[in-house]
Amino acid sequence: MALAAGAYTDVGTRKNINQDAFGLRIVSNGLDESAIAIVCDGVGGMSEGEIASSVVVCAFLDWFQASMSQLMTGGLTEADIFRQWGEITNKANLGLLDYAGAKGTSIGTTATVLLLAQGRAYAMNIGDTRLYHMAAKQLRQVTRDHTLVQQEVERGLLTPEAARHDRRKNILIRCIGAEAGAKPDYYSSAQVPDSVYLLCTDGFRNVLEEKELCQALQPRRFPCREDLEEQLRNLGETVKSRGERDNITAVTIRMGKQNAAMEDTIDLESTIRLLCKRERIQPEAEELWGRINQP
Repeated sequence: MALAAGAYTDVGTRKNINQDAFGLRIVSNGLDESAIAIVCDGVGGMSEGEIASSVVVCAFLDWFQASMSQLMTGGLTEADIFRQWGEITNKANLGLLDYAGAKGTSIGTTATVLLLAQGRAYAMNIGDTRLYHMAAKQLRQVTRDHTLVQQEVERGLLTPEAARHDRRKNILIRCIGAEAGAKPDYYSSAQVPDSVYLLCTDGFRNVLEEKELCQALQPRRFPCREDLEEQLRNLGETVKSRGERDNITAVTIRMGKQNAAMEDTIDLESTIRLLCKRERIQPEAEELWGRINQP
């Protein structure tokens, strides 16, 4: 599939620090394209949330860099991908626990990851950073929020509409870095041409109606990256005008039509090149992840 992507982040109207982090990469081997997107929201109320979110983004970008050849040549199965993601999540979780313990503080982050490779869309989430998929004029929330109010909705104690306005809607029951066990959910589906994926923090989507997202994410609106980012900026300004207090971050990937096939003699592994690189991470988080990831 031919891919285009855009990203947007803003500190918002009330906070002094943007605790969100994101990473985005698209690569090509001349025959096909693969992409990874990660959006993380440092847990509000916890010290150094921007470090926690950035560490997780660094971890998954490192994994993508190391795995590109296998991804582009079909060398990783779905089981391999999810097993490795679980290992990365656990390593980051324990590393953040150790880091926070040494400083006598608490640290945590949500995380949502999307990988487009081998004709499949693979996803992982923990917390309330969401993944949406827009296809055939239908908007679908792919991920499930790990929040107290979502748990109550599933138990029949709250309606979805009541949950949107519940004061406890930001209380997480899962995240990375807060406790010994980090338990993400995993998702997989076939790629869909002429569709759009959106990864976003709760600050981006809290005050937007689903119909607004559905209208804004129509694939025909996005022939290139600049159009994607302009639409995200427009939505971000709408969010701020409605009084959203949180940091605001979103990443979109548009899937176009299938690329034209090339000769079978092409060396798919050695011709991989980077088409798109976008990120927001804290520089000190790269060093911290390097220490956490030492053998």
